[in-house]
Amino acid sequence: MTSPLSADQPIPTVGHHLIVPDWPAQAESGVVHLGREASKHLAQVLRSRAGQPISLTDGCGHIAQTRVQSLSNMHVHVVVEQTWTQTRWPWLLSLVQAIPKGKKLDEVIRRACELGVDQFYPILTDRCDRKLDANKAQTLVTRWQAIANSATEQSRRAWMMTVSPIGSIPTDMPGIVLWEEATTPLSVVLDSHDVGDLVFLIGPEGGLTAQEVEMSNMTPARLGPQILRTETAGVTAAALGAWHLGRLG
Repeated sequence: MTSPLSADQPIPTVGHHLIVPDWPAQAESGVVHLGREASKHLAQVLRSRAGQPISLTDGCGHIAQTRVQSLSNMHVHVVVEQTWTQTRWPWLLSLVQAIPKGKKLDEVIRRACELGVDQFYPILTDRCDRKLDANKAQTLVTRWQAIANSATEQSRRAWMMTVSPIGSIPTDMPGIVLWEEATTPLSVVLDSHDVGDLVFLIGPEGGLTAQEVEMSNMTPARLGPQILRTETAGVTAAALGAWHLGRLG
């Protein structure tokens, strides 16, 4: 029997927590076959053994407590012992962030996922120092989603964070743009925020232009008197957004 969990309840499973998208479809038989990548990770990296507990999620709120039945380097079978379904938080938390230099966004995505961000939108803006063709862009998004999946497992989330394809500044997504030239403190903007989804827009190292801020149709806000690095601003926004929505504290 599947038990319900509210969004604010911790997952009551033990053992390594893994994303296995198709486990609910296999659960009727009582045994779940893990894919090659997950099997290899359990057997060779984590050195799991028969009888060890394993926690599964499909990334869409379904959770299972299982136990390793048999394993080899490429094939791991687990027995389902108990299942839960966790409801999603009523309001989504999203981060729209301009792509910075190097691999800075890797860490932002990892921390944002740990803090509970639901959707991550990487974008290119006028001052982004990145030139991407279609293949490179897809490679980056694939890597970022893998980082988000790893953070989902590490933080024991039941709902995975989705990394969208690289785009441009959204013009039809109500939210808050963190801008160093804004005059209204973020605390004031959040106090007047209507109940609903919360979206933050973060610019690149050189900041957003006034035209981009206007084009976004989002409410400008400042974090404080200091100028934060783009990667610091992204993680700070994720934490403050999670606090505002009641997910932290």
